[in-house]
Amino acid sequence: VPPEARGVGVVFQSYALWPHLDVRGNVAFPLEARGMAPRAARAAAEPHLRTVALEALTDRRPADLSGGQRQRVALARCLAGGARTVLMDEPLANLDPHLRAVMEDEIAAFHTKAGATTLYITHDQREAMALADRVAVMREGRFEQVASPQDIHDRPATAFVAGFVGRGAVLPAEVVKAAAGRAQVMLAPGRMVEVAAPGDARAGPGQLLLRPADLALAGAGGAEPGIPARVRQVRFRGDHSEVEAVLDGLPDTPVLLTLPHRPVVGEALALAVRGGWLLPR
Repeated sequence: VPPEARGVGVVFQSYALWPHLDVRGNVAFPLEARGMAPRAARAAAEPHLRTVALEALTDRRPADLSGGQRQRVALARCLAGGARTVLMDEPLANLDPHLRAVMEDEIAAFHTKAGATTLYITHDQREAMALADRVAVMREGRFEQVASPQDIHDRPATAFVAGFVGRGAVLPAEVVKAAAGRAQVMLAPGRMVEVAAPGDARAGPGQLLLRPADLALAGAGGAEPGIPARVRQVRFRGDHSEVEAVLDGLPDTPVLLTLPHRPVVGEALALAVRGGWLLPR
């Protein structure tokens, strides 16, 4: 099948718009390339311009547009070309953070309206989690895991995915008992916790993923003694602090948690494990 008949559109990182054509001309270009008369092609471009809310800017040249507007021209051009599969190559890499957030909504709306399968290449995990129905995590040219964003984050298939996506710590642990998607895990002598586990989990050595949301300060009064830990680093974020702490018995693998106050480096804490994921073997 020749390239022009494959129904594939590409949105380049640099947008790749024709600088001498106005917005309407850029969107009409794939129609003209297929043999449609120029006047008819420009008329046929109108609904695609409306889809990306550019009907008021049709006579402008790319140099007169903002980065987000240029991006929308590239999206409309894909629609006009009849693309059923759209490849987006880091389309937001050239935009500032505020505009990135706006364009995420634009791209999600484009995907819904166009109904095209979209393959979105990005190194920004936040973008991937916000936009994707399914995420593929690659390592050295191979897929480590292909799953929903929630599964990738909450139930990673490998230690690489656990460490690469999101924030957290992978700790060595001994699985004492596992059944029905749960496991009892010994983190350190006398420190047993219950966590989520894959269906084929079994007793023996394992690896436990703890995200910041899985950890909290243990309750006061001794009812919940918790696991002794010591603060190693604190990052103040305004309304909360990101804390890196070392558990007793695990000095080489710091854990991360969020606290409403600002502890000091070296401060002793008692931590309760409220969640976690036992990695598949």
